[in-house]
Amino acid sequence: MDEREVPPEEGRARVRPELWISSTYFAEGFPYGIINSLAEILFRDMGASLAGVGLTSLFHLPWNFKFFWAPLMERTLSMRRWILLFEVALLGLFVAAGGIVFFREGFGPELTLVLLSVIFLVAAFASASHDVAIDAFYLEAQNEKEQARHVGLRSSAYKVASILVRGPGLALVAAVGWTLGLSAAAAVLAALALFHLRVLKRLEEAHGALPTGSARRKEPGAREKSSRRWLIWLFGCIALASLLMFLSYEVPAVRSALTGSTAMLVWSGLLVVGLTIGVLVSRRRLRNLRGEGAFSRLLSHPHFLVVLAFIVTFRLGESFLQKMKWPFLSEFVGLTKAEYGTLNGTIGVIVSFVGLIVGGRLIARDGLERWFWPFLLAQNALNLLYAALALVPDGLLSHELNLGVVGLVIVCEEFGAGLGASVLMVFLMRLCHGQHRASEFALLTAVMTIGFTISGALSGYVAEAVGYFGFFVASFVLTLPMMGLGPHALRRSHDFAPRAGSS
Repeated sequence: MDEREVPPEEGRARVRPELWISSTYFAEGFPYGIINSLAEILFRDMGASLAGVGLTSLFHLPWNFKFFWAPLMERTLSMRRWILLFEVALLGLFVAAGGIVFFREGFGPELTLVLLSVIFLVAAFASASHDVAIDAFYLEAQNEKEQARHVGLRSSAYKVASILVRGPGLALVAAVGWTLGLSAAAAVLAALALFHLRVLKRLEEAHGALPTGSARRKEPGAREKSSRRWLIWLFGCIALASLLMFLSYEVPAVRSALTGSTAMLVWSGLLVVGLTIGVLVSRRRLRNLRGEGAFSRLLSHPHFLVVLAFIVTFRLGESFLQKMKWPFLSEFVGLTKAEYGTLNGTIGVIVSFVGLIVGGRLIARDGLERWFWPFLLAQNALNLLYAALALVPDGLLSHELNLGVVGLVIVCEEFGAGLGASVLMVFLMRLCHGQHRASEFALLTAVMTIGFTISGALSGYVAEAVGYFGFFVASFVLTLPMMGLGPHALRRSHDFAPRAGSS
């Protein structure tokens, strides 16, 4: 037998799955953490207002809608090539961001924020698309048994990346500055791209032509070019949106016309209009998906709108809190970046993960109904701890005691968030059944973050208008609609299970 003609099962053994799964999902979580956890700190350091810090939540929009352009990616390149392409693009974007920070005095504060906003939103699109390629490669390169076996590994690798970015990564930025910190992030992505260039190629050769690659080669050239034009159009729209977004609050002439509640109304209207246009543009795609049966069961269910409202509002208060946590703890309490990275980015992430595991096991043992309200209250009521912290007079506590109190507040809030996340995950899984359960779960997890994105975008305006104490009280008030919908949504979730004897 020729050396190149390696049977799939033998070829598969040549590349240990633990290596490429852990590296790809680390590469998935690494840029996500930078874009969605460090952006608010970077933009605040560059002089952004609280409103601007809140608007960094809009960087999450590509993750909300990535399933719309996933089919376009399938028609052009193999998933291995997409993975490499987006990793190279991301490392270039982070180097560019570091360069802009280095030359910020020459650019001036307004242009610096505008350029950074363009880079970060394009990077968000690249990172979300990178996620699509990695998830597709994971499904293509393994059978169902292997996929199930490695689900814990992929989650752990993703979580390690998040901890590394939010903890040691932020500490590195505090020590060497943003330019070198972003350059170090680019170096990590360069190492991952070189590793994947070799390992994923061997894996692809061992499996022969993976489904996406072979399907792409059968596509007509015109369709392939059309798909590429759509992707270029999406990049352009995202860059333009980011430019308009930051012009609206950082350029004095524009901001003077958009102050306070007026700006909130304008951005709320723009978000609603944007989401409406997105739904209208994709209506044919949604109809096709319904015709294929992928989402038809969910979309046609009589109680789907109530359940959908519960899902969308589930994380409103959490997102509100998260975007203002750093400005509050750094400026009002006095935490340094290194201290914040340790308390929130390392200990907080670990505690949240522990809360998710503990909550999942308790729900598995006693049922969702038993823990539904205790976990929801743990997630939402603990936001008020930050309101209490905002009432402590400045200078009353020593720095060491202050660190202890802040650390305790963060641990309690993050553990409660983990418990709440376990409720949401189990609730979503209860809705998904049948042969399309994976597609249904993907749709619901994308939809659930829309409310998270929108409330985070508006959080800075509220903080500027009412102060930190009123803001943290508002973060709890925002959870009341979700808790009001909770009993009805919990009862109706049972109706989504297929009836006995149904297909």
